[in-house]
Amino acid sequence: MTTTLQPPSELLQRHHTLFNGTQLLIGGQLLDDYPLELAQLAQSSTICTTHAGQAAHYQSRDIDNCQVTLSAVPELTQRYNCLILYIPKAKQEADYWLNLFLPKLHANAQIFIVGENRGGINAACKLLNQYQIDGRKIDAARRCSLIYGERGEQPIEFDAANWYQQFNVHLPQGDLCVCSMPGVFNHGKLDAGTQLLLETLPALQGRGLDFGCGAGIIGAAIALQTGAQINAIDVSAQAALSTKRTFAANQLQGHVDCFDGIRSINGPFDFIVSNPPFHLGVQTQYDTSREFIRQASSKLTANGQLWLVANSFLPYKELLEAQFSHCQVVTDNRKFRVYCCHN
Repeated sequence: MTTTLQPPSELLQRHHTLFNGTQLLIGGQLLDDYPLELAQLAQSSTICTTHAGQAAHYQSRDIDNCQVTLSAVPELTQRYNCLILYIPKAKQEADYWLNLFLPKLHANAQIFIVGENRGGINAACKLLNQYQIDGRKIDAARRCSLIYGERGEQPIEFDAANWYQQFNVHLPQGDLCVCSMPGVFNHGKLDAGTQLLLETLPALQGRGLDFGCGAGIIGAAIALQTGAQINAIDVSAQAALSTKRTFAANQLQGHVDCFDGIRSINGPFDFIVSNPPFHLGVQTQYDTSREFIRQASSKLTANGQLWLVANSFLPYKELLEAQFSHCQVVTDNRKFRVYCCHN
């Protein structure tokens, strides 16, 4: 994340006086420090994030009367009279957060939804309408829009179980039941990059790390095939929860954590597998993958291997060759490349 205000926050900043003295709930696709400024305007506030790095950063600021939660299903014990939702790009994830947050609002609470025009904001009014809330655009700038509505008094219920999705995949390692929820990479399907990696992998044994685990498909498939001891991590609380459910659905053992990077992970590992992320919201960013590649070799045993799949256009080969003595492109189908690296 960045401390520089992003366009959605700059748009909200034009209306900062609206949030003075509120009981404020903030959530969604948070990308900068403006939620902290909003928290200082409010009488009390809760910032809900699913990003481990954001949560640690926000919590370190220790703002009075501000609670920061890191959870895919935050337990909100109080009621709020104002909601700010930074709308996620995925419509289903945006609907998930609305369904979770709306029952926690007082009747007639104010609702503000903000986001980039290319990032899902155009669906905001329709999403509100399904909860019998009339939404309208009250401002637009920097290719962003701000939508406003009021909670009303109609009952709205949230049940997390309604949002989980299960699907079966047939893999070289065996048949797997996958559990995922909105906001998770490969939600509801097996993505082509992960499929290519799993078709390429040898039978990996020992202690392994699945970095950026998403719904847990890669790590669970390896554990299913060889009984390998899998540690799975992801920066997203939704992904960590989905991976836990995937392992449980297949009666597999695994250790799952929500961490920002691998610096604090205790190695060494016999292998590391990854389909690393390169998006943050609607923006492309390589910082997470670069840092992961820089640290991966130090987390491996002497004969340990890194197996990584990435879009062919991503500039990873040079990064990998700078960190490993041996780096091989094992498979390249022009859309994706599978790399195997070791020292």
